[in-house]
Amino acid sequence: MKNMEKQKINHNMMSKKALVLWRLRISAAIIGAYFFVGAAFALSRLTSVILGTVFIVVYVAAFTVYCPILHRSYRYIINESDAEIQKGVFFRTHTQIKFSKVQYCVVSQGPLQRLFGLCSVRLLTAGSFETIRDISLRNGEKIKKLTE
Repeated sequence: MKNMEKQKINHNMMSKKALVLWRLRISAAIIGAYFFVGAAFALSRLTSVILGTVFIVVYVAAFTVYCPILHRSYRYIINESDAEIQKGVFFRTHTQIKFSKVQYCVVSQGPLQRLFGLCSVRLLTAGSFETIRDISLRNGEKIKKLTE
């Protein structure tokens, strides 16, 4: 029998790289939102100032409060036989998937994930799927091997 400690991928929290990645995504979203503010400026200066202020407040709150809370609340534990995923800030979910039920496992990387050495793992069963986002590529490959 394999030594369970060697096979266990026990991560109580996501890596710091995931937090940086989430903050980059929020920054990209706010830049996109400011194109909308620029279009609103053509219609009304007051509307664009109000929208710009709201977007700045939302951005600062998301960057300094929401991302760290999300980072602390996103946890996953992988054993030889199952995966447990806990996530959510406003709506908490706790999912446990037995590897014997997994029909297909997909490890994918977007451009930013590739830059940071992260990946997403999607575990597909007969009736549902669960995604473990922004984990290290090494752990993603280990999970894929455990599901085979």
